Amino acid sequence: MRNLLAISISFFAYQYMEEKRWMKFLGVVLLATLFHSSAILLLFLFPFYPIKWNNVVLFGLFIVFNVVIVITYEFLILKVIAAFSFIPIIEAKVVHYFIEGSGLENNRLISLGFLVQFIFFILVLYKRKQIENMPYGKLIFWGTICYIFLYRMAAIVSIFYRLQLYMSIFYAVGVC
Repeated sequence: MRNLLAISISFFAYQYMEEKRWMKFLGVVLLATLFHSSAILLLFLFPFYPIKWNNVVLFGLFIVFNVVIVITYEFLILKVIAAFSFIPIIEAKVVHYFIEGSGLENNRLISLGFLVQFIFFILVLYKRKQIENMPYGKLIFWGTICYIFLYRMAAIVSIFYRLQLYMSIFYAVGVC
């Protein structure tokens, strides 16, 4: 419920992002963070708005991202655990979320879900100009691309699905 409240509040921040009113955007995101810490994701994503890279660069980045995250996931998680091993409670949380779940088992490059997302990614890139010419089109395109990248992370670590939810409305509109 807290996550849903944070997502609902964060929808008000997108207007300020579109208008480039960064202080109001920051204020709304920080308010959403009071309900759930996952709202902090928006602070890491907003520098990429609007997406200025062309479709070829986005496609290459998508391929590299998916290959790298699958190859390095286990190594990165073990490094994070090692970095926080001196704080037992954080180490236990990291182990619980990243090791004890099915993340290491679901870490495949190709799956049915990935193929569906790949097809949607190609279609969104193909229709990019049409999407960006709609009202709030750049925001819809940005959110759709962010959702697709976050999908890979959520496919490996199920707790990351919470991050996708912030972009789900843009994804739904962008794919339609």
